[in-house]
Amino acid sequence: MISKKDNLKEAIAKYPETGYVLANSGLHCVGCHSAAYESIEDGCLAHGMDEKKIDDLIKEANERIKLFDSLPKASFSLDAIEQLKKRKKDSKYVRIIPVFGDFDFDATNDLEKEDIILDESVGIIADKKVERMIRGTKIDFDKEIDDFTAQRED
Repeated sequence: MISKKDNLKEAIAKYPETGYVLANSGLHCVGCHSAAYESIEDGCLAHGMDEKKIDDLIKEANERIKLFDSLPKASFSLDAIEQLKKRKKDSKYVRIIPVFGDFDFDATNDLEKEDIILDESVGIIADKKVERMIRGTKIDFDKEIDDFTAQRED
């Protein structure tokens, strides 16, 4: 959970799903250099928010955190697993990486400190931030478009 005294950049790094809530409220500086040293409250005050709006924003962000905490880990269809095995080739793992607001997969032999193994049988890995963002998602492979698709499971 976050508080208004938390550092903006650190809060978003730990709970990336809060970026949506913060940006939607007018706090578009989530990627700004000021985020590295400002608290969430400092950023909100700089954007003209009053204490009630700040408290409401923190409440909404924490509700989103609770939602993401309750979501199941990402799942992979059999077609997706087959394609990921092909991408992996002789590597030990296949890493899910963010690419311009989307995701891609990269074969690797390296397991980083922040990595989480999402599927032991294939060796699918992602860092904590990516794992959190894809929670509740079913990853499939669409043969017609020859690409992976992701859909949030209900």
